[in-house]
Amino acid sequence: MLAVLVLLLIISLVITGANVLLESRLNLAVSAKENLRNKAAAISKANQLTYLLATQRLTIAGISQGINPEGFARNEDDQFINLIVGDEIRVDGHVYEFEQKQFSYSIQSQRGLLSVNTSGQRWLKKWIQSQNQDALQTNRMLDSLFDYADGDYTQKPAGKDGKNYQNIRNYLLQSCSELFLVQHWQAFLTLHPDFLSHCSLQRSSVLNLNQVPISLWRIFWPTSIDRLIEMRDSGLWFSTLSDAYLVEPSIAGLSEQHLSTLGGQQFSVMVSYPITNSKLQNEIDLGQAKESKLKNQIVCLIHVGSGNNPPMVIKP
Repeated sequence: MLAVLVLLLIISLVITGANVLLESRLNLAVSAKENLRNKAAAISKANQLTYLLATQRLTIAGISQGINPEGFARNEDDQFINLIVGDEIRVDGHVYEFEQKQFSYSIQSQRGLLSVNTSGQRWLKKWIQSQNQDALQTNRMLDSLFDYADGDYTQKPAGKDGKNYQNIRNYLLQSCSELFLVQHWQAFLTLHPDFLSHCSLQRSSVLNLNQVPISLWRIFWPTSIDRLIEMRDSGLWFSTLSDAYLVEPSIAGLSEQHLSTLGGQQFSVMVSYPITNSKLQNEIDLGQAKESKLKNQIVCLIHVGSGNNPPMVIKP
């Protein structure tokens, strides 16, 4: 009798274990299917945004969605009558949510960020000095960056070139993270990693004031940040630099060769989507799965030509 009870207990435990394992596998399959659906939806959104950037009109308010015919009215000279179409998606990094706020996307024009691939270093200098770096350290960083990216071994007064590197590239930076290889930049980036979110690889030092992200404007011109946020949320944008001077008077003394209110050919598109596996999502929320967190984001850099119907190239 005792042997029978033991046998029944063993069978019961085996069946229970099998049920738990089967349920776990089923949940995993459901999660995988849901994650695939979410990823497909995110890719679809990224493709849609890429198409808009490649084909639609770029205005001071952003990239048009092409759904407001009145905004595309032209005069007898075939010029657009309206500065703003009225259906634009912002290109200042503003985050939009969709699918019951489970998904989000943003577009950031590189013209609103700080270029590290140009000899014009006004905006880089301003960012560095905003972090209480003295003139000597600022010059070291800027000169070293110039020496690293130029095509020769001639060293600037405060820079580092040639013999200071084991294998210097002497070419334009291919990623913003490459700044960690530049002399005098490592410690700064370790203390201020948010600089990388304001970094651009474009070849122009012109800063488009309509495309500057809120976080960067707050660093450069903190006294006018509240007014700027209110303007953008109300759909108001700078049509001329004179409009910008009224919001932030300090930029009135800057050369117009460093500022603009329209234009841009490089855009970063980011689409975020949820991961349904509860264990993995908890790890992400706790910051314990850094590598996995990247898996629920799609990021691409789009380069477009000029004109209203430009050619499109996607850079990896």
